[in-house]
Amino acid sequence: MIEERIFFGVILSIIIVTFVFCESSMRRHLQKWLLASLVMPILVLIFQSSFGALILVFWPGSIVLMSLGANEKPWSTILHAWGGGITLNLGLYFILGLISYFILCNIKKKK
Repeated sequence: MIEERIFFGVILSIIIVTFVFCESSMRRHLQKWLLASLVMPILVLIFQSSFGALILVFWPGSIVLMSLGANEKPWSTILHAWGGGITLNLGLYFILGLISYFILCNIKKKK
């Protein structure tokens, strides 16, 4: 459990440090990606329904929620699993945002 918290803390720290030291156009681009990463978890919370395979495509971190199983769990365990799933999703979308930003910059430079 401690190792997981350290891992999630490192992911969030990398995101925060990148925001502090990046230029404004990159910051705006990454903000869009990070906001997009929260769409599926919010939809699952609001509608409380299964979106089938769609959830795995747009929220890969939701695999963490399988650790909850079908049995009743304490709130601390549920919040930890949701936090982990959302943090993993933030990290994955952040990486995708960085890759897409550098690809778009290279395309713009070539024109």
